[in-house]
Amino acid sequence: MKKLLIFVLIGFGCLPREGRAQSDFWVPLPGPNSAAVYHAASNEKGYLFLGTDRGAYRSTDGGQHWEELTAGITLLGNQDVDALTVLPNGEILLANFFGVWLSQNDGINWRELSTGIVHLNFHEFNMNPAGDKLFGAEGFALDGGVYYSTNYGRSWQPTSLEDEYVFTIEFLPNGMLLAGTKEGVFISADEGDNWEQANEGLPSRTE
Repeated sequence: MKKLLIFVLIGFGCLPREGRAQSDFWVPLPGPNSAAVYHAASNEKGYLFLGTDRGAYRSTDGGQHWEELTAGITLLGNQDVDALTVLPNGEILLANFFGVWLSQNDGINWRELSTGIVHLNFHEFNMNPAGDKLFGAEGFALDGGVYYSTNYGRSWQPTSLEDEYVFTIEFLPNGMLLAGTKEGVFISADEGDNWEQANEGLPSRTE
């Protein structure tokens, strides 16, 4: 039996597949031409979701066919989907320049969430190992930082890492939280209450 591994190449178009001979290879997939893929996720039904520079897309057949998901999402001239994740309860969270959006029916319809914070522009979402706290990497001019939500994105609170342009966040197997920022790497051992820089060995940033 073949199994599909969910990795998406930037530029849209390929997923790796593992065959019976245990040899890995790449299979080109159909999709919007020249769309840059920023995020990929899947749910328990096996549906695939993509956040691209041309909006959000869904596939229900392992990536063979894709449909654009736009119902209820404000796009205007900016179609970038900056962050996308499938939550433990099956809901889908999406962020773009205009706000944070929630779907409760596999991406068919979306509604904007009132986050309680002006100008949130998330670049990535990441759930903590316990599954009870969602973290967001935020980068809006000089007002960025790492935020967290205990109600799946309905409201957000800042961690102590503020005024940093944050590109990405990731939990390590030991529970440590890493934040990749414009000023380097920050690490937290207590889910954002305290942070310290971890830039040893990295090149110095030059203007």
